[in-house]
Amino acid sequence: MFARDQAPDSKDPLINNVGKNLYGVHNFYIGFEADGKAHGVFFFNSNPQEVTVGGSAITYRTIGGQIEVFFFPGPTPEEVIKQYQQLIGTPVLPPYWALGFQLCRYGYSGIKEIQDVVDRMRAAGIPQDVQFSDIDYLNEYEDFSYNKNLSPILI
Repeated sequence: MFARDQAPDSKDPLINNVGKNLYGVHNFYIGFEADGKAHGVFFFNSNPQEVTVGGSAITYRTIGGQIEVFFFPGPTPEEVIKQYQQLIGTPVLPPYWALGFQLCRYGYSGIKEIQDVVDRMRAAGIPQDVQFSDIDYLNEYEDFSYNKNLSPILI
């Protein structure tokens, strides 16, 4: 597992490279026992990782770094989640605007096309709270970058 925003099954030759995966990882699981009890395990490591689940075993491998393993005894799934959240924190309610209708797609040709989409939505009377572009606004699909030719307004 790698924390990158590049899909490994993409048909795009620019991003269809070995070792490029989609988004980040939080290796946490809840195990359910036959008696109804539950426990949780969180593997905390920022290096590339591999988790294999098979039969009654889970194999965790990483190429390096400091490995921290946290066990949450439960015994109920609700208690496991509470114990986990005591470590990492509770989810944050997103801002109000983020809960409304959002529109996004891959393949916008630039800022003008995106503005045209917003204008057509308004003309059609369709409420829209957020408009954004998919990863094609990035420079060669790299996180924390942007394509200066596609989005010159950001310069």
